[in-house]
Amino acid sequence: MNDDHFEQAYNAQAAVDTETYLVVGQLVTDSPNDKQQLNPVLESIPAEVAQPENALADTGYSGEKNVKKS
Repeated sequence: MNDDHFEQAYNAQAAVDTETYLVVGQLVTDSPNDKQQLNPVLESIPAEVAQPENALADTGYSGEKNVKKS
């Protein structure tokens, strides 16, 4: 058995407040990419902490469902 390889088994997401840089939401998934993770990570933010009006995301989150729902 060869142990000289890297296997990404989890994908961690974080929602960060752009003014304070505090992590306000997070999740870990076994999904291999970010395309379906924008809305779930926004939903991970407790209502008592923040209710985002806008979101900044890189192109890895790009997808029609994300744009329409967000």
